[in-house]
Amino acid sequence: MRIIFHLGTYKTGTSSFQNTLFENKDLLLKHGILHPVTGLTNEKKLGYRHTSLITGFMTGKKRACPDALLKEIKDSNAETVIFSSEAWSNPGNLSHLTRFVTELEDNGYNDCSGFLTLRNLAKYQVSHYREFTVNRGNSQTYPEYIQKRTGMFDYLLLIRSFRSIFGSRFSALPFDISTEITRDLFEAMGFGRICNQMKRVERANVKSIGPLEVEAIRCANLLKKSRNEGLSALTSAISDYDNMRIGDWTERFVGDTPSFTSAYRRNLRNAANWSEDNIASVLNHDEPQGRNVQEISDAIIHELQNA
Repeated sequence: MRIIFHLGTYKTGTSSFQNTLFENKDLLLKHGILHPVTGLTNEKKLGYRHTSLITGFMTGKKRACPDALLKEIKDSNAETVIFSSEAWSNPGNLSHLTRFVTELEDNGYNDCSGFLTLRNLAKYQVSHYREFTVNRGNSQTYPEYIQKRTGMFDYLLLIRSFRSIFGSRFSALPFDISTEITRDLFEAMGFGRICNQMKRVERANVKSIGPLEVEAIRCANLLKKSRNEGLSALTSAISDYDNMRIGDWTERFVGDTPSFTSAYRRNLRNAANWSEDNIASVLNHDEPQGRNVQEISDAIIHELQNA
């Protein structure tokens, strides 16, 4: 039996891929592919993902590979099992992945492979920050957020870690040059032949929220206020201060994305088995443009405190 791990990263079409797996689970099973329900987190907006397997282990409540999951795999008579969680792209959760894979091997499932999708790093840092601010209650500023998660944004560290677990059965895909990442993932996994039979699902979690709105939500999170209160405070702050209406805004700051050395780029290219164009798509970046959102933070907080 073949065991496939879809490892993320966040904001690379993972929710859409996960929902495609879930919505087509019966069709997939007819083709010998199991998308297990054990450990599945049931949130369509964010994707039907196997994150509860990770949280159960990391909180000490469950084994890395629960007995119920082993039973589901055995009873399915499937030839392939696909797990998906972008939480595995957090280096802090590598201990679960390591234990999970070794426990599967202990039960005779030795053919484990991993697939990772990477997007442009500068864009990834911003989108990751926005995702966790809007949907996960983050209250840290953007500089604090990325500086406390350097491992999560170190692609060479991630790929080398996954290579140590999966060896030659690990593959990385570049997100930014893909026109349809869900299809590309299925084809990379060897299931391109059934893509046209699958039910199409709406892209998940794609509503764009701008930097000012995200900053308003962050301030609301900081003060334990609701999202709507934060957005109302933003409207009031912009109304009260004419200069806040001027210019484009950004969370980014100069130096937020490293200038990678030639050795780093070479090692990443070799570890990912990528072309230089693929490396450029994830590491090249422009310097930030626009006014930093922290210029308006105090005004938003003032409005929230006096609402």
